[in-house]
Amino acid sequence: MNVTPFFFYGTLIAGSNRGPASIVHERLRALGSATSPGRLAGIPDPRGWYPAMLPSSERLGASLVHGVVYQALANFTVKDLARLDAYEGYDPDSEKSSLYRRNLVTVRLDGGGRMQAQTYIYNRRLPKGALPIDSGNFASWLADGKLNALGD
Repeated sequence: MNVTPFFFYGTLIAGSNRGPASIVHERLRALGSATSPGRLAGIPDPRGWYPAMLPSSERLGASLVHGVVYQALANFTVKDLARLDAYEGYDPDSEKSSLYRRNLVTVRLDGGGRMQAQTYIYNRRLPKGALPIDSGNFASWLADGKLNALGD
């Protein structure tokens, strides 16, 4: 299965051991840290916080989201992609009602170079209690605020 690389910026980054991450990362290879244009918000949940990437806009301003790019290995399957989509609340057959959409973004690798990668973009209005993550780095924001991520 030929799969466009992924840009993960939150609970799907390797080592988080949340959702399908621990299973799927056996079939992904990290290409390195990267940034993508966009804005990041933290969304509260009784079980912890989770990130929402939003596109840059005039209203929100331009910013960068920090994450990691992963390449799918030869043993990555359609079932693995479905696991990721389900975890992110993305239904390719019903994008309008999905919590996130899987979109292509341009990422800049920290070591240099740009590439296209797919990522999950938040598909709803931010809920009450959502907080901006001005640094664009979900893990640092959690650590600085002594907050727990969803699933911790």
